[in-house]
Amino acid sequence: MKKYILLFLTILFVVPSCKYDDGPFISIYTKTERIVGNKSFKKVLVDGEDITTDYKDQYVEFFKNGSFVWYIYDNNILKETYPGTWTLSDNKKRLAMLVYFESETYSWDWEIKRLTYADTYLESTNKDGKIVRWELYKSY
Repeated sequence: MKKYILLFLTILFVVPSCKYDDGPFISIYTKTERIVGNKSFKKVLVDGEDITTDYKDQYVEFFKNGSFVWYIYDNNILKETYPGTWTLSDNKKRLAMLVYFESETYSWDWEIKRLTYADTYLESTNKDGKIVRWELYKSY
């Protein structure tokens, strides 16, 4: 009987967590817990071109309540902050973001490629038809 309970619990946790192309296979954290936190841009690609240096002093902090703040620094001095909101959709396979830059609102609909506690990989197609990939990193 104990074997069946253990097998059932394993299936219960493993099957729903196998949703993303790049993993993880299993996680003890909820998807919201894996998104929340201060994320830095580890890599940013637009149609395969690496533009990470444009984001080297930028960070996005996601909050559990569905909001986030985008921080932009210059020589370790905070220059700008932009608020926004985020939500999960499509059975938690997509991340929708709204960000308020000055007087305009921008929206992104990201496909989640990887969602671990430390790494979040997102892909989207921009208005020019180019594939944008963000590889975000959260330090422990």
